[in-house]
Amino acid sequence: LTILSILLVNFHSSVWLIFFLPFLPYFAEKIIYKIFNNKELKILNKIIIENRNLKYLVITFSICLFSGFLSPLGLNPYTYIFKIMKGITKEFIIELLPTKLILTFPINIFIIIFIFAILIKKIKLKLTDFFLITGFIIFGKLAVRNVFIAMIFISYPISRILSNIINIYDKKNIFEKIRKTLEKNLLPNILIFVFILSITTNNYKNIKYQEYIEENLYPVELVKFMYRNLDIKNTRLCAEFDINSYFEFSGIKTCFDSRTEVFCKEFSNVTILEDWYNFNYENPNTVMDFIKKYNVTHIALYQTNALSEYLVNCKKIYSDNSFVLYEIENK
Repeated sequence: LTILSILLVNFHSSVWLIFFLPFLPYFAEKIIYKIFNNKELKILNKIIIENRNLKYLVITFSICLFSGFLSPLGLNPYTYIFKIMKGITKEFIIELLPTKLILTFPINIFIIIFIFAILIKKIKLKLTDFFLITGFIIFGKLAVRNVFIAMIFISYPISRILSNIINIYDKKNIFEKIRKTLEKNLLPNILIFVFILSITTNNYKNIKYQEYIEENLYPVELVKFMYRNLDIKNTRLCAEFDINSYFEFSGIKTCFDSRTEVFCKEFSNVTILEDWYNFNYENPNTVMDFIKKYNVTHIALYQTNALSEYLVNCKKIYSDNSFVLYEIENK
């Protein structure tokens, strides 16, 4: 776990603190156990509070917590998740937006199993499982990027609950017979493996031989036009948030891109992303102030963006079905 924590804080520090969430149910259980005078008991004859020895868990937790200092980012791993949710980026970055119903479908399945387990008298739940499932269900519904993390951590206690349900209601031991059959015979296992491998291989081939970029999503032709007709070195481009990365990939510098750590005031004490959000979502009349403030020479927009109506002394020099490029004539 310590090695995993060190790797996570260096490769994906923005979600590093999430690593510690699965520890919390065990600490909470210990506190509740102490409150009830060190007695193992059942809440409503349903939820079991256990007395666990957390000595090694606390040591591991402490070591992992201090591993954040093994990152070159200083204190950022400890504060990143709070800063990112405090700023404006949660308003338009897809992975930070509230989770839509279709994305929470797997979690909703877990919720149904969880509720079913609570209603069945014969099934007993561990308090740690109750906290873990409840906490990560709420966590998964808060933001898009949390869904798959929640599914990973919920899957273990849910599997245990399903196992208990099967043991109670599978009177003829059908699942046990299936398990023993799979253990004794290699053929079913080989068939399952081949089936999964064929699906994976087919999906890989579809991606491997995909030699094009969807031009309605990315400004492919616009980039070609800019290289043919503009002095790229002296071009200062302002573009839509979602396509800035493609310009950067193509070697064209933009005023900002999706690296919030660089362009948000919560991290770098600059306001360019906030200024862009202001004219793009709240007050379009300030677009020319932005252009003047950041010395913008060209601005690229989606065809559907009504912001073009607020551009003054700007000449349209390129247009296709998806994108339009304006040149600032007199700033």
